[in-house]
Amino acid sequence: MKHWVRRPLPQREEINVVFFRGVSTDALTRGLLAERRLPLAYGKSEDWSVIMHDTLSWESGDHDLVPYGQLCRRGGELAVFVTEPCVAKAHAPAFEYYRDGQLITHFSFEEPSTYAGASSHGRQGDRT
Repeated sequence: MKHWVRRPLPQREEINVVFFRGVSTDALTRGLLAERRLPLAYGKSEDWSVIMHDTLSWESGDHDLVPYGQLCRRGGELAVFVTEPCVAKAHAPAFEYYRDGQLITHFSFEEPSTYAGASSHGRQGDRT
């Protein structure tokens, strides 16, 4: 069964999209709020769910990266799309995949041949 928020998203450019499973919507929401990131919308299904949140911290207006590994408990998975990052801090649009709190893979959409994570060990472009 799917439960989607049936309203338009606020007019924001800087939104991260997080697909998740094995982590409750409530736990992920509380974790994002603790990191001062406002959840904007969510969708739940029997397997993967999705939550969208502000990239910017409401407290400082900063683009500091969210520690997603801390939000992904044992048995959980997060697939994170950073869509509008902070150019001034050299955060490029990126994809990150976490399992059991560990970063498995990360790559920039600006340089997809350069990646990092457990799955890239020994490959060209490895940054780990």
